Amino acid sequence: VCFLWFSDLQVEVPERVIEGDEVTLTCKTSFSLSYRPTFTWYRNGHYLSSRTDQLHLQPVSSDNKDRYRCAVLGLRSPEVTLNVRYLQVEVPERVIEGDEVTLTCKTSFSLSYRPKFTWYRNGHPLSSNTDQLHLQPVSREDADRYRCAVLGLRSPEVTLNVRYGPKSVSVSISPSGEIVEGRSVTLTCSSDGNPPVEYNWIKGTSSVGKGETYTMKEISSVDSGEYKCRSSNEHGEKLSEALTLNVLCEFVFICSSCSLFCRNYLL
Repeated sequence: VCFLWFSDLQVEVPERVIEGDEVTLTCKTSFSLSYRPTFTWYRNGHYLSSRTDQLHLQPVSSDNKDRYRCAVLGLRSPEVTLNVRYLQVEVPERVIEGDEVTLTCKTSFSLSYRPKFTWYRNGHPLSSNTDQLHLQPVSREDADRYRCAVLGLRSPEVTLNVRYGPKSVSVSISPSGEIVEGRSVTLTCSSDGNPPVEYNWIKGTSSVGKGETYTMKEISSVDSGEYKCRSSNEHGEKLSEALTLNVLCEFVFICSSCSLFCRNYLL
């Protein structure tokens, strides 16, 4: 197939292309078409399936550095490259509770003056109007969704991941009420932390188990005592308040002259 270069056949692109937009490229001719011919589209020299005068790209990415051209009736347009504008919020790679943290609104284009930036937290505008948002000191309550905007452009949302040591360690027991020997009892530890915490169980001064729950089957009076849960991650550890476990003896009658004994003592 022989193609002619014709300067009035061109790919028309939107004046402003923003990352995430649905973009339509149009093959424009300087001459009228009495019928609907088949158009051909190329990306980086490779044929695309679109056969009309429009090529739809959805959504576009800032990584899109491809070259596009169209052809019709033996004519080929010059190649065009999309100039995708984008904003993005830069966050520190590692954020620990108590740090002084700065979020930065980065643009893909140069600014000849200092425009007003707008920051959003969970969709609500904040008071900062520069390209930086300062969180000093940062807390786990700041682990929200942030985005910035300038000159009609909006960045995608980013989530701030705040790491912190264990908080609010507590222990519960099931079943509740009186604990009689021979029954099964489960202690459960709960705590908040990021990254997720690990649990260790302590009776007195001795470690007796690991994991979120600690189960004692066929409990006996020797299991009585104070239990604590230690919650830990790479940012620290914290102990729960002590839970005192009193195991009641299950009495049985032994009859010759009939005496009352604790079942555990007969085992």
